Amino acid sequence: MIDAVVLGRVGIDLYPDEIETPLQDVRGYTRFVGGFAGNVSTGLARLGVRAAIVSRVGAEAHGAFVREWLEAEGVDTRFLAVDPYWPTPPTFCEVWPPDRFPITFYRRPTAPDWQLSPGDFDAEEVAAAPLLYATGTALAQSPSRETTLAAMRAHRGTTIFDLDWRPSLWDEPATFPALAAEAAAAADVVIGNEEEVDAAGVDVPTLVLKRGERGATV
Repeated sequence: MIDAVVLGRVGIDLYPDEIETPLQDVRGYTRFVGGFAGNVSTGLARLGVRAAIVSRVGAEAHGAFVREWLEAEGVDTRFLAVDPYWPTPPTFCEVWPPDRFPITFYRRPTAPDWQLSPGDFDAEEVAAAPLLYATGTALAQSPSRETTLAAMRAHRGTTIFDLDWRPSLWDEPATFPALAAEAAAAADVVIGNEEEVDAAGVDVPTLVLKRGERGATV
């Protein structure tokens, strides 16, 4: 039985072997699994939660790496579909301690997880899971947008919506507030930092406000 389902983006994160180095000067990277769904499902599994990921990867070596990594962490990958066309997206990171970590996404014109459709997972099993985590980035494109909203509305347990506001990933950033409000209406808990909450403008019963080094406020 699944304790938690995490729905959203997943890919590979390439972290530089050299810190405090501009991206153009980096000579080597170490590969990890990243993205909202990859990070959250891994974290839950490490805490002993029976977590499943609902997403897509490409039909290539990076996609195989993501699957193997997640399975080694104990994540249920039955609903990690394989996209026959779009490759697994890489994200390049810079490391400037203590608090600057610029990232460069490669998700244009689309990415496998934005092609997520209802046929990629068992809707009843997802609806019956005690916890469902969804991400705002999944609303940036169709068919992931409609698939995510439908899964949130159908879910019978506790639904958590992370705003995950990344303007560079939206073709039409102005549509974010309305879509975020639609998703928040189907959620029991909304998570976001101060910038994300301001951008979304949502009014929800329970908000977890992330405040960086100042902690979080509920």
